[in-house]
Amino acid sequence: DTGRWQLGFTMSLTTAVLWGFLPIALKVALTGMDAYTITWWRFAVSMLGLGIFLALRGQLPRLRGTGRSAWMILGIALAALLANYLLYLMALGHTTPSVAQVVIQLAPLLLLLGGVFVFRERFAARQWLGFILLGVGQLLFFNNRLPELARPTTGLGLGVALMIVAAIAWAIYGLAQKRLLTVFASRQVLWMLYVGATLALLPAAAPMAV
Repeated sequence: DTGRWQLGFTMSLTTAVLWGFLPIALKVALTGMDAYTITWWRFAVSMLGLGIFLALRGQLPRLRGTGRSAWMILGIALAALLANYLLYLMALGHTTPSVAQVVIQLAPLLLLLGGVFVFRERFAARQWLGFILLGVGQLLFFNNRLPELARPTTGLGLGVALMIVAAIAWAIYGLAQKRLLTVFASRQVLWMLYVGATLALLPAAAPMAV
């Protein structure tokens, strides 16, 4: 606790506002670029920015001596992160930003559950209560659209189904990233994922479409 709660609150509020704008911006971007190209640009810019930051501080990851298990977990994290980004965009093509933001809230909850079962973390009663309240809230949000959700291969139902899979993928990514933190710093893990994702998506992307 630094005592600078105003700064923490401002940063949290800014993050929440930007997170709220994200699906709207992506929905607009989808009118001119495909999901692979948009995702490639997101990772490429992140790779460049974070790479410069780490290089200036002499903090680029040293890969020599990295064990096979770490590489396997990094591969799982990369595949899950790619699935999350791409499925999120594909889901937006079949639903609205408001629906997307409601459904994707499953991701941090699934990550919490993963922490309980994979890392044996404690789950307080109020966290279980929050989990239940969010589930009830989502049912109330969709209560007029339940017949559409019962058809997971078309329209809104397909969008929600894809978004749920995207949320599951993000939770898997989060759990894998947490395991990697025993080997690398968080910024290093992110940079390696950005590099891997940029290279993996390049054959399917059309960067000049921007």
